[in-house]
Amino acid sequence: MKRLLLYVLALLAVALLSFSCSSKKGRIIPRHQMTQIYAEMFVLDQWTNSSARMHARTLDTTYVYEAVFQKYGYTVDDFLASMDYYLYDPERYRWMIEDAVAIIRKEEEELRAAYDKAEAEKEEERLRLLDKMRENEE
Repeated sequence: MKRLLLYVLALLAVALLSFSCSSKKGRIIPRHQMTQIYAEMFVLDQWTNSSARMHARTLDTTYVYEAVFQKYGYTVDDFLASMDYYLYDPERYRWMIEDAVAIIRKEEEELRAAYDKAEAEKEEERLRLLDKMRENEE
């Protein structure tokens, strides 16, 4: 958990540096939406890092993050203003990050369950076909 939290904090530092050229005249994003945005940013960051390694090039996450902000109806300026606002209360900010991690873990569990179910159904189908083939041979 500590390693993940350190990774999250490093990601946030990179995000702040990426958006440092923007003015900070934005709206404050509500905590629950900010948490959802962070969860999506963390997942996208992992994807872009993976894609960069696969394609041997560096992807600019600024554009990817902007799409996340737009999905929720916010701008980079809104995100930066919200960062400034939430960082004044480190405990609340920590809770927000922990909630984002919990969202990711829940989604991971749901995906694993769906994958396991699909694999079990494939195995049942395979066994059913084998049984049918044996019946036809007899």
